[in-house]
Amino acid sequence: MNHEMPLEKAIEIYKVLDIECVLIEGYKKIQYPRVLLCRNQNDSDFIIKSSEPVAIISEKQLKDGSSFPHFLRTEEDKWLKFLMDYIVSQLNEERAYHETV
Repeated sequence: MNHEMPLEKAIEIYKVLDIECVLIEGYKKIQYPRVLLCRNQNDSDFIIKSSEPVAIISEKQLKDGSSFPHFLRTEEDKWLKFLMDYIVSQLNEERAYHETV
């Protein structure tokens, strides 16, 4: 393609291809569940303004007062397990919903 595809259009194509999970980097203003990658305490404003946060991953422990799961970047085994569990649970919920509809 000679131009960037709008995100919503790309997501619709992935749905047709029956892809179960799409990881998107950037797009801070989109309304999808997100993992916040924070560099330092200065990113706390980003946490407050974020929609649908799932977890926070940062270099150092943050004092943001949020109730979301928080992982240090070095705790890769923990946050990877959390994210995989989250993705699987969301897929299971979606499948159960479609079976009842």
